[in-house]
Amino acid sequence: MGGNAAAGKTSIFVSYAHADIEPRTFRTSSLLSELLEGIKYDLTKNDRRAPYRFLRDKEGVLNAGDWIDEALTEAIREADIGLVFLSTQYCQSDSCAAELRQMHARGMPVILVELDDAWERGGKPCAGAMRTAYEDLLSVRFWQCRDGRVETFGYPVPREATGDSREGYYKRLLDVVHALREKREEVLAGAGHAEDAVVIPEEPVNVVMAAPTGDVKEIADRLERSYEAAGLSVLRLDRLEADLSAETVRRAVRQADLFVQVLGMVQGKRMPDHDNTPAVIAQHEIAREEKARIETWVALDFDVEECSERYATFLEEAVPHRTSFEGFEEYSKRVAAEQVANREAEERRERIQDDSDLGGEGVVPIVSIDAAEDDFDLRDRVIDTLGRHVVVFPIHPETEMNKLGEQVKGNDAIVLIYGRGVEGQKRANMRGMYFLRNRARFTPPTRDHFEIAFGDASPAGSTPCPRGKPLHVIRVDEGLDPVATSEFLHSLGVDAPAESL
Repeated sequence: MGGNAAAGKTSIFVSYAHADIEPRTFRTSSLLSELLEGIKYDLTKNDRRAPYRFLRDKEGVLNAGDWIDEALTEAIREADIGLVFLSTQYCQSDSCAAELRQMHARGMPVILVELDDAWERGGKPCAGAMRTAYEDLLSVRFWQCRDGRVETFGYPVPREATGDSREGYYKRLLDVVHALREKREEVLAGAGHAEDAVVIPEEPVNVVMAAPTGDVKEIADRLERSYEAAGLSVLRLDRLEADLSAETVRRAVRQADLFVQVLGMVQGKRMPDHDNTPAVIAQHEIAREEKARIETWVALDFDVEECSERYATFLEEAVPHRTSFEGFEEYSKRVAAEQVANREAEERRERIQDDSDLGGEGVVPIVSIDAAEDDFDLRDRVIDTLGRHVVVFPIHPETEMNKLGEQVKGNDAIVLIYGRGVEGQKRANMRGMYFLRNRARFTPPTRDHFEIAFGDASPAGSTPCPRGKPLHVIRVDEGLDPVATSEFLHSLGVDAPAESL
């Protein structure tokens, strides 16, 4: 076996076909790309030790599935577990078959994940002899046969899946995560390995908690448990090193969505590599230097008069919350959730920007568009015109109101199709009111305002489309009103004269 498990990290060699990781047409992700993100998140969200290392080409470690070379062979040799994503593309690939043969020859523990029924059908390079070699190994199937048809769970991509497809996807995602954890325990048991000290994960951590002093440790423990119960990943600085260094604090804080500090009367040991400053103050100063979002708390009965002058000055600058524990607990969980949502929205924006082929300099605006199914032709007309100047991201028609914000957050604008019929008009009205009332919440940090536009295709005699500032109204007939379209694009910083549209 590889040497990583003995060093505290279990290395997982992820084998897949490159075509499966590529975004689906008109989307920015695929079933496999979202599945991998989900697996990594669920493996580490409540595990401060983050004891997994994924070997996969997306992270620049190797080029799995492309060719068998020395680097790939070495990666397979060093890995502890193989995670194989079987699909039509994978089973047709000679190089993927070679990867699977190497894993089998090495005796590597393998988890098989079937993205479709290609492995079951057999007859391909991977699904031939190798299927016989792994015939006793159970696999996690992201598909099922129903009424003679093969249905894929998480179709077309997990974030857009609904009903049984969505439920089946998340059930099988947990099956993969549980299988990996069980395999890790088997590997550790075989190596006679005990868990090592907490390490700073490579992925973002939802909440990094400052090392508490003895007088507030029980409170910090309670807060930590509350965060984890809410599904937030937590890293405690006091679990990283016996003698905490400034550099360790700095590295941990850089991974944080939110830095939380529970303050007591004690200032803690001095930190030699941070001007010999007491640890409580030093951690806060480092978090501030790293421009982290910081939330601090002291008890209601905390008496500043009993503090040293330096500590009192620090408390005045830190401006801690002086509320009940329960009040701070709920408030900080809300802040953490908002910070996570903001980071994920920014990551999504960056992925969309990277996928955009509009070219040019600067940031290309991202516009969401929503329409009832009866108005898809109008939606597509708007996409055709706006898509020459901005990135347009369609919202799935079955997206419910309580999930709408997740789809739009981080984008620059929303276009709502006010269609020909009553259904589309009611839909646009309700959603327009929602975005108008929450406009400040959706305004990205790169802009002054979140722009709201209606694509008005209402016939004469019907209820008129909403109008008035700050709304944009673009008439949609055979084409788009060029003047209104130009004004909308101008509000997004795009120069598109009406005569050019």
